[in-house]
Amino acid sequence: MYHYQIFYNHYGDRSSVYGWEIDHITPSSKNGYDTLNNKQALQWANNVDKSDKLISQLPLPPFRS
Repeated sequence: MYHYQIFYNHYGDRSSVYGWEIDHITPSSKNGYDTLNNKQALQWANNVDKSDKLISQLPLPPFRS
């Protein structure tokens, strides 16, 4: 889906391009569980873009050869 580098010590830092947040893969608003297997680390701007969408609802990234 997304391929951005994140740094462990930048957790929660929205002023850093390496900042990241915990994302629910299946959002709570779509009956996703608050369990470890439904969570992922996601670069904060990508988490904002993803919002409460499912992965299947996101546009495909551009093809790179």
